[in-house]
Amino acid sequence: MPLNNLVMEQDGKVFTIQISRPAKKNALTQDMYRGLIQAFEKADADDRIHCIFLRGTQDCFCAGNDLKDFLETGAQAAADFVKCISQVKKPIVAAVNGPTVGVGTTMLLHCDVVVAAEEAYFMMPFTDLGLCPEAGASYLLPRLLGQCRASELLLLGTRINAANACELGLINRVCTAQEYVEVGRTLAEELAAKPLAAILATKALIRKHQEPLVAQAISNENEQFISLLNTEESRRIMTAFFSKG
Repeated sequence: MPLNNLVMEQDGKVFTIQISRPAKKNALTQDMYRGLIQAFEKADADDRIHCIFLRGTQDCFCAGNDLKDFLETGAQAAADFVKCISQVKKPIVAAVNGPTVGVGTTMLLHCDVVVAAEEAYFMMPFTDLGLCPEAGASYLLPRLLGQCRASELLLLGTRINAANACELGLINRVCTAQEYVEVGRTLAEELAAKPLAAILATKALIRKHQEPLVAQAISNENEQFISLLNTEESRRIMTAFFSKG
């Protein structure tokens, strides 16, 4: 049984973090968030690791938060994870398929290369749950897509497929379901083979000027998110959602 529904493996200079809770479409619990934080911190601190490869199970990346766990245990670990992944110094390559929902999508904004299977879909239904965006999405998405497209994704929670996501610049490549993991792993190995100091410096330079704004956006979102999470409306919506099963 994977520890905290996470599987971690180091192969050469690549450190793989796999979200593995397929029975729940890899929905994240607070324990899983804490495990992810530990994994990213380990990878960043180990000079033998040059690249992080993030994936889900074969047919699913991440369906977002486990809402029952979220209501019972709170959102602190989720907030800590968002801050952590936004500050990771090593390059992150992600390979995704199937549901990529909520934080499953917003965490990709902090990855450096994202490969998706054709069947993958992306959706951020925060407002449907009575919540607001997180992970700096309220800043990063308008910057990446423009205000109109970002508003559609964040206000309406519009679902888009892998081809649309690639066209918009949310992801880098679209592959078949049979090859997307291997393509992602190959790109991670390609990055890991390059001089580490040059890779770290380049990633730092790419993100340097937006870092304070991303950090402020994350802080602002977290304040609003916690406030909304504690409203009767949001709790009623989420309780009804997970009670369907």
